[in-house]
Amino acid sequence: MALCILVTSLLCYLLFDARMSFQTDDSEYILMASNFLFHGSYPSYHGTLYPVMLGLLMKLFGMNIPVFKLFSSIFLIAQIFFFYHAFKGKIPYLVLFTTLIYLSINSYFLYFGSQTFTEAFTLCLQALAFIFFLNHIKLLEGKPSLAQSWKSWLMFGFFLLILSITKNILIVSVGCFALYFFDL
Repeated sequence: MALCILVTSLLCYLLFDARMSFQTDDSEYILMASNFLFHGSYPSYHGTLYPVMLGLLMKLFGMNIPVFKLFSSIFLIAQIFFFYHAFKGKIPYLVLFTTLIYLSINSYFLYFGSQTFTEAFTLCLQALAFIFFLNHIKLLEGKPSLAQSWKSWLMFGFFLLILSITKNILIVSVGCFALYFFDL
C-alpha cells in the first residue's frame, strides 16, 4: 500500500497543473464555494458538499487555486489509503493490490488530482464509506437487535447522505442498498 501511495504522490506531483482548466466545472465549483462563503447561498446543483468543502478551504487559505488543486491530490492519495483499509483481509491480496496499482497509475484518476472537480473528493469519500459499509454488513450478519446496531445504522445512513450530496448520481446507492438489504 505504501508503494502505491508513493507512486500516486509522485505522479500527482509530476502531473500537477495549477492553471484553471478550459472546462467550466473548475470555475463553477469555485464560484459556488465563494457564493456559499460570502453570500450564504447554498450550492444547489453539481453535488453540494464539494463547494461547501471548497468554501472552508477558501476561508482558511483565501482564493488560492493551487491550494484547492493540492487538496484534490490529497484526496486522491487518501482514497488509496482508505480503499486498502476497506478491503484488506476481505478480498484476495492479488485482487486488492492489482486494483490499488491500477488506481495509483490510472491517468484518468490522476487527471482529477490537479483539478478542482468533485471526482477526487468523491473517490476519497467513497473509499471511506466502503470501510463503514462493509463493517455494517458484517455486523448485520450476526443478526443483532436494533438496540445493538442503531449506531451502525446511523453511520450507514450518514454516509449515504454524504455520498448523495457529494455527487448527485450517488443517490442511486440508496436504492441499491435497499435492494441488497431486502434480499437479506
